[in-house]
Amino acid sequence: MVKIEILAPGKVKHGYLEEALDDYLGRLRNYVTVSLREVKVHSSPTIQERHRQEVESGLLLNRVNQESFLIFLDQRGKQYSSQGLADFLKTMEERGRRLLSFVVGGPLGFTDRDRKRADLLLSLSQMTFTHDMCRVLLVEQLYRACTINQGGKYHK
Repeated sequence: MVKIEILAPGKVKHGYLEEALDDYLGRLRNYVTVSLREVKVHSSPTIQERHRQEVESGLLLNRVNQESFLIFLDQRGKQYSSQGLADFLKTMEERGRRLLSFVVGGPLGFTDRDRKRADLLLSLSQMTFTHDMCRVLLVEQLYRACTINQGGKYHK
């Protein structure tokens, strides 16, 4: 069975989003082992933006398990339908992938160099969302994909 880890910058700032995130994480745990690692990424605002981007991105990526299939949430990434994400998860499991690491970028996103490290760039939408909302949307879609693969009613 595939394990999922989600790495994200900082803590969720709004209680209602934290409640939604906890709800969907609880639901998702009925299907897969999942962990959410909230990483403190604050760097000095006095340093140049490009260097700050490298520092923040590095703080997230230093915590990624090197054995994992690395997925960055990035506006330039591939977009899946819910069924497509379910198919992707099933394919990863069939190929023997044990760990999928989904990384939500910091406020400045990922550097081009970091993007090259990813096995997949994944876009949730062409629209822009807060980092907190991205977590909720990602976990809800992972839950939805798992219910699709198990033939559950949630997706219908």
